[in-house]
Amino acid sequence: MYLLQKIVFPNLDIQATSELYIRNTENCFLYKTKEKIFFKENSMCSFDTYYNSFSIKVWHENTIVDNVKLYLRGSGKFLISVIHNRLHLPHVYLYDEVIDIEDGISINLGELSVMKDGMLFFQMRLISKEGELVEGFYYTEDDPIVSNIKLGIVVTHFNRKNYVLPAIKRINDKLLSDPYYNSSISLIVVDNSSNITNEEALNSVLIPNRNLGGSGGFTRGLLYLKDNNYTHCLFMDDDASCEIESIRRTYALLQFSKKDKFGVAGSLISEIDNTILREKGAIFQKNVKPLYTGLNMKNCYDLLLADNSSVEMPNYGAWWFFAFKISDVEKYPFPFFVRGDDILFGVTNKFNIATMNGIACWGEDFFIKESPMTRYLGLRGELTVRLLTDDLSCREMILTFLKRYLASLFSYNYASAKAINLAIDDILSGPDIFLLDLDASKARNKISTLTPDEKLEFFNLEGLEIDYPKFSHNKLLKLIRIFLINGLLLPSFFMKDRLVYQHKGFRATFKSIFRYKKVLYWLPEYKKGYIVTHDKIELFKGLLLSLKTILNIYFKYNNMKKLFLEKKDFLMSEDFWRTIYSQDKEN
Repeated sequence: MYLLQKIVFPNLDIQATSELYIRNTENCFLYKTKEKIFFKENSMCSFDTYYNSFSIKVWHENTIVDNVKLYLRGSGKFLISVIHNRLHLPHVYLYDEVIDIEDGISINLGELSVMKDGMLFFQMRLISKEGELVEGFYYTEDDPIVSNIKLGIVVTHFNRKNYVLPAIKRINDKLLSDPYYNSSISLIVVDNSSNITNEEALNSVLIPNRNLGGSGGFTRGLLYLKDNNYTHCLFMDDDASCEIESIRRTYALLQFSKKDKFGVAGSLISEIDNTILREKGAIFQKNVKPLYTGLNMKNCYDLLLADNSSVEMPNYGAWWFFAFKISDVEKYPFPFFVRGDDILFGVTNKFNIATMNGIACWGEDFFIKESPMTRYLGLRGELTVRLLTDDLSCREMILTFLKRYLASLFSYNYASAKAINLAIDDILSGPDIFLLDLDASKARNKISTLTPDEKLEFFNLEGLEIDYPKFSHNKLLKLIRIFLINGLLLPSFFMKDRLVYQHKGFRATFKSIFRYKKVLYWLPEYKKGYIVTHDKIELFKGLLLSLKTILNIYFKYNNMKKLFLEKKDFLMSEDFWRTIYSQDKEN
């Protein structure tokens, strides 16, 4: 018997809405502390949910699994129905029987090769006075392709002990202590701040490491796994903000995979709107395109849409959760420090990447993290990826720069605009900018000298007179706004000496801030924000700087591209990283 998916109960570790796990009626109680379900008379629950439905297409297309069974254990007599749900088609009942689950029951669900797509799920309606469900899982008796899989989970952190230590404990208690997995899965903690003790690391492998960011930390972990005969690797965020079941399912997919260069990417669910999908795999083609963004994972129809993976296939997996076979790695991570490393790793290694409902992390929305430093690293990373994949012309580089730069400049985020300009200057100097600044200390020092206007801070809005923009905008006003370059050419006495509200995002809504001297960027969920001002001198200086940068790109592009392509293979080689870490040992 081989486990494929365990039934996941609402719990105290992950404070997510119960609708991601179970749909229950009034007399059905979810006991989060014990992770079980109590049923009273006439109650029922359904498992057509994000974490507890079975994604037929993913298992059928990516693995050799065919025959699937369901095991349930608890107490009481139930009417148990097993249902096949497909997009735009009526439900098909595969099983519908009254049965006592006291001693545990197994239900044969049939062959995936017959069903092909959609989801399998089950419903339980209590027939007796009371009952409970304490355990359930989908399993197969088919033999796996890889019977001796050895998976290493690599997390890397820098001064985030308050996040990584609870993650270590959760993984140790719920996974590494499980006899089914403890000889096959290990946790490797790459400690870029060298401040975790062996006692705090519990049963994980602790590797103190120089802070070379995510690129260096994850590569250090990958080299350890290769040297110690692991077969597979899972890169994961240091807070392990996922259900441990996501790791178990990934293990099973890797175990039964029939595809060459197979990888598993975890989805990202919004930390704020904690049922909304932000990404279920992504495509990088000139820029990042998150897949299935905005779908609501408590909605059954959206679950079926999200599993319709034939529409668009990801070409990389973000390193908050990405698993792969170590022997499939041909290109090692580029020394970005952070931002861009996961994209280039996925694109150049050409993994066949699967995503699945029930394999996910929770995380901050991308725009929340935006700052001068992330804009610098993000643009530097994106353009470097395109250079190294020979997908960036001089014209495209200029247009990408202008789009990012002017968006920040005319949002009055002047520090971000300067950071974007610095990113271009550094890329134009060639790939040695990465070699000579592996720990990004020089980059951080440059960004730190910029005016810190964009730092999110707690403050009280009481007493502030704030205008909230209205979005009606006629064509004449739009033409006037464009002619005046959104207020740059408007005399100061026509400007409103007031504060206008903007929800913090990647940029301002330009029509909303037109004629305002001050803008409040605000995150109501965190009660944090900052205020920026319309400064005509900064705006004019910024426009002149952009012209200088355009000329720099035009004259330096060809030589820069040549240098990057010449050093591409070296900087993405195993030998490069082994040399870096052997030098660290000598020092």
